[in-house]
Amino acid sequence: MLCIKKTPKPLIFILTLIALTLHSISIIAQTSSDSDLITIRNEDVLSLLIPQHKKVGGYTTFNEASTLQNLETAKTKNDHRLIGKYANSLGMLKLWKGDGISALKYFSLSTSAFQKIKNDQAIAISLVQQGVAYQLLGEHQKAIKKFDSGLSIAKKMKLLSLEGAIYSLSGKSYGILNDLKTSIEKYNKAIVIYDKQKDNLLSASTRNDIGEVYLKFNDYKNAISNFQSSLTYLKSNLEPQLEATIYRNIGLVSFKRRDYENALPNFKKSLSFSNQLIVHKLIKDCYLQLFTYYGFKNEYKKADFYHEKYRSLKDSLNKIDPPKLSVIRSKANVDEREEIIEMLKKQNEKQAKLVAQTQLELSNMITKTDVELQSKDQKIQEQSDSLTKANHKMAIAELDLEKKKSELQRQENFRNLFVIIAIAAILGVALIYNRSQIKQKANRDLKLKNDELAATLKKLEQTQDQLVHSQKMASLGELTAGIAHEIQNPLNFVTNFSTTAIDLINDINNEKDADEKQSLETDLIQVIEKINHHSKRADKIVKNMLLHARVGTEEKELVIIPNLIDEIVDLAYHGIQNKIPSFNCEIVKEYDTNLPSLLINRQEIGRVFLNLIGNSFYAINKRKNNELDSSYTPLLKVNTASINNKVLITISDNGIGIPAETLNKVFEPFYTTKPAGEGTGLGLSISYDIITLGHQGKITVESELNKLTSFKIELPLS
Repeated sequence: MLCIKKTPKPLIFILTLIALTLHSISIIAQTSSDSDLITIRNEDVLSLLIPQHKKVGGYTTFNEASTLQNLETAKTKNDHRLIGKYANSLGMLKLWKGDGISALKYFSLSTSAFQKIKNDQAIAISLVQQGVAYQLLGEHQKAIKKFDSGLSIAKKMKLLSLEGAIYSLSGKSYGILNDLKTSIEKYNKAIVIYDKQKDNLLSASTRNDIGEVYLKFNDYKNAISNFQSSLTYLKSNLEPQLEATIYRNIGLVSFKRRDYENALPNFKKSLSFSNQLIVHKLIKDCYLQLFTYYGFKNEYKKADFYHEKYRSLKDSLNKIDPPKLSVIRSKANVDEREEIIEMLKKQNEKQAKLVAQTQLELSNMITKTDVELQSKDQKIQEQSDSLTKANHKMAIAELDLEKKKSELQRQENFRNLFVIIAIAAILGVALIYNRSQIKQKANRDLKLKNDELAATLKKLEQTQDQLVHSQKMASLGELTAGIAHEIQNPLNFVTNFSTTAIDLINDINNEKDADEKQSLETDLIQVIEKINHHSKRADKIVKNMLLHARVGTEEKELVIIPNLIDEIVDLAYHGIQNKIPSFNCEIVKEYDTNLPSLLINRQEIGRVFLNLIGNSFYAINKRKNNELDSSYTPLLKVNTASINNKVLITISDNGIGIPAETLNKVFEPFYTTKPAGEGTGLGLSISYDIITLGHQGKITVESELNKLTSFKIELPLS
């Protein structure tokens, strides 16, 4: 079931005609054996049952003009049994020709006629036929109402075959209306009936239809399960056309998963049962996709191999006379081919824009050396002990001594006092000189220390300049190599696809078949779109590098955080898919719709988000490569909230995690948990400074090995 627009697939006629024609014969043609009416033999029923499995030849045509004349005669005679009979025959013919409006008119007439003669079994069949006509017109709600009306009668009369047909037809309509649950329920009810009747062929066909419903909704697991189950039921029935369809559908599952190498063997197995043109087209598209895929990976040997396969198959298809291929030219099969082509077109349109990842600029934030000299406050005590020498008592007790001794004593005392004063003066001068010498020595030592410090500081500045220069040169070399590689990649594709476009133009000019010419023009448009895509990709690389060169020049502006996160998530996701095409990750976004705009430096905060999300994808890919459990589902979750006048942004992943013993080091400069050559150790350090110093915010991390790593960023609202 691949997005049917208006015309139902042959399986609608399968389920209808097995019930409708068999019952019609037994009820409508009870008294007539006219050769101008529809006749169906038992072996023809099988042809109508699965028309894509056998040549459609069992539907014997009849004289439409004669039947119309008989209908008018029956109307004149007011013979409701014959009116119902001839109207039903004409409705079946119009239905087979794809004329839904005319078929609906005749089936309505037959229903009305059978109601007048109260033939419930014929009424049920006519109601279901009306539903099929509505399906043909794309009016599936009306079709379902008719099926429900017919089903109530079929249940009442216990017409199991008709019940199974109605459930299958209803499942078809619900699937087209995108009601997956109801569609599967209806199909399963049909399977219960077919299994009860031990009709393995119808059971296999219905299981294939269920698989197609799941395929439409991209539920590949259930789709594959039902396709394989359908093959199991076909083991005892040699139905090559149905087997071809099932293997083609299994190949389509791989094709939609972009697993083109596994799609190819199933498509080729489908061809071994039935040489269908649409499968050849699918194989050709696989070769073209594999050529593109290996070209992206720069594996030019494989790219050239599949390109040659594509060219060879395309040329061989051009040489094959279309009538030689076993293609059923009914309107239903043409529509099925268009459905698959439409699905492939949508598959190609899902080519996401590949954006080149620019390297983060090394904002060398070398730790500042705070060298503070402690001034030596050596306070030399300026005051030494004052020489207080004695109060020389001149105790001359004896006044009444001799006057001669008294004068002599005075002269001696005067001489002693002079000596004492002279000694005190000498000691004072010596003390002052000593203090001066100590101060001069301290000044010399201080000057020496200052000179040494200046020399150390100068040497540190030189070392810092050398480190900055070396880091910039290393970054420039890596950046230059990255730019050259990224620009060379789209230019290679422009060259390759230009060559393919020239070949397609030549093929179009030489092609005479209108259908094939249109198909070639479609291929040419896709190739030109790829040329345009890769040209824009190269232009995007240059623009991103120019934008990257303007680091630190932007002023703060009001930014809607969820919009910025969406841009960065897309940039990081396409960046890692460019490096690792098989990378796949579920991304869950939970945004606070009332979150106000923030006044921030858009480029710097974007760099923080890009670094954190890039690290998350790296950790997820590492765990995916190491994980033995196939049930592991990669997940990135981004959450925003407003708490306490702050905006809280949480970026979480279920990758390999960070060991507990290194968790407190992740924001240190030059510290990295990645292997040598895969990280500079500056990403989280720069992010930390941007958040804390540039925006007065806060950033923290929590992690548990192989379970969760969560970075939380708090930014002030004002």
